[in-house]
Amino acid sequence: MEMLKQKKKKKKKKKKKKKKKKKKKKKKKKKMKKNMHYSLPPPKAVSRLHIFPSRPIHTKGNFRALQHGCLLGVQILTFYKFQEEEE
Repeated sequence: MEMLKQKKKKKKKKKKKKKKKKKKKKKKKKKMKKNMHYSLPPPKAVSRLHIFPSRPIHTKGNFRALQHGCLLGVQILTFYKFQEEEE
């Protein structure tokens, strides 16, 4: 009887541990997806775009980029290209 009880307890503990690990991994994956998805900084930092003129601006399905100065970034990119051509 004692051996059976011990085995049952061990099985329960293993199941709980596996569930916790799976939940943690899922949360991390979601965070990474969000970070990869938004390529532009938050609205207050949009002015920093001019520091990185060569950075590609991804707008495919990225409504936040469209809202927070995507056109501004495109204008800056074209401005830098024209400057380089003139020089």
